[in-house]
Amino acid sequence: MQVRVLGGIVLVLFSAALAASDPGQTNDAAEAMKNLKLCQESLGKDDVDAAVEYGEKAVKLDGGNWECQLWLGHAYGRKAQKASVFSKLSNAKKCKAAYEKAVELKADSAEARQALMGYLLQAPGIAGGDKNKAREQATEILKLDAVRGHLAFAQVYLSENDAAKAEQEYIAITELDPNNQAHRNNLGLFYVNQGKYDQARNIFLTLNEAAPQETAYVYQLGKIALLSGKDLDKGLEYFQEYLKVEPKPDYPTWADAHWRMGLIQEKLGSKDKAVAEYQKALELNPQHKFAKESLSKIRGGDVPL
Repeated sequence: MQVRVLGGIVLVLFSAALAASDPGQTNDAAEAMKNLKLCQESLGKDDVDAAVEYGEKAVKLDGGNWECQLWLGHAYGRKAQKASVFSKLSNAKKCKAAYEKAVELKADSAEARQALMGYLLQAPGIAGGDKNKAREQATEILKLDAVRGHLAFAQVYLSENDAAKAEQEYIAITELDPNNQAHRNNLGLFYVNQGKYDQARNIFLTLNEAAPQETAYVYQLGKIALLSGKDLDKGLEYFQEYLKVEPKPDYPTWADAHWRMGLIQEKLGSKDKAVAEYQKALELNPQHKFAKESLSKIRGGDVPL
C-alpha cells in the first residue's frame, strides 16, 4: 500500500491486500482489521461515505491501532475535499486528529508522520494548518526514512516557493539510489512542473532507453514536447506509441493522450486534426473535462456533442 500526496490531495493506491489477521488477536482486533480493509477498498472505489463508516468502526473496535487511525484520517480527508462548506471544516479537523493519534501511537512511522505533515502543510490555519509544525514533522521523517524525508522537505520548500531547494531534495533522493527509476521519474516530473523542459526531457529519454516497455515515459516525452513547443511532430509520435499499450490503472488514459495530441495539432495549425483528436478523446471518455473545453474553444464556444 502507498499514500501519494499531490497538490494537497491524498491519493490512495493499493499494491497488495492486507495480510490475514493474526490468530492471536482478540475478536475486536480481528474485526477492526476487517473494517480497515473495507475502509481501504472503499477509498479505492472513491466511496468516501462508506470509507468513513468502516474507518470509524475499525477505530471503535481497536482505537490503539495506528493504521486504523491513519486510514480513518485518509477517509476524513477525502470527505473534507468533497463536503459542503458547512461540513468541510469539521471533517478536516477530524482528519488532523486521526493523523495526530496515529503519530502518537506509532511515533516511528514515517508514513503516519508524512500524512500529518501533508495536512499541516496544505490545510488553512483555521483548520489547524501550520507550516512550522509541518517542517518539524519533515525533520522527524528524515530521521526515520531518508527518501520520505527528502520528499517531505521538497514539499515544504515548494510550499515556500523555493524551487531551488526543492530541486536539491529531489536530486538527493536520486543520489541515494542512482539506479532507482522511480526516483529519477519523480525528479523528471518536478522539472516538468517547474517548466524546466530540457532537464525533464533528458531524464525521460534516459529512462525510456533503459525501460522502453514503460509507457509512462513516452507519455511524459509527448507532454514535454507539447508544453515546450519543441519537436511537436515527435511529440505526436510519442503519444501514438503510448496508444499501443493499454495503460495501467493509475496512468494517464488513452483519452488523455488523444486530448494532448489535439493540443499539439492546434499548435501545428491543423484544426481539423485537432477536432478529430478531441472527438476521439470524448468517445473514450464522454466526461473528459479538458477535451470538452478544448473542443468547445476550437469551435468558437459551441457546446461539444
